[in-house]
Amino acid sequence: MTFGGTKSKIAFKGHLLLNCITASVRKKQDDSEPSEAVVENFVKKWLLGSGDRNGGRAKRNHKPAETKE
Repeated sequence: MTFGGTKSKIAFKGHLLLNCITASVRKKQDDSEPSEAVVENFVKKWLLGSGDRNGGRAKRNHKPAETKE
């Protein structure tokens, strides 16, 4: 999943979940703060780092020990 849906991945922009996140961070339903752009930028940054969560970076960088026979 990417924000814009690049490389044949699911687009988060315009997704119902993004609307739910935007509505949930606002104090009142009719409130305009934070703006949609602010929420979108936060989600973009969060998605960029998603591959490194839950040990993702460690799994990519882990090199198995060589065994001698």
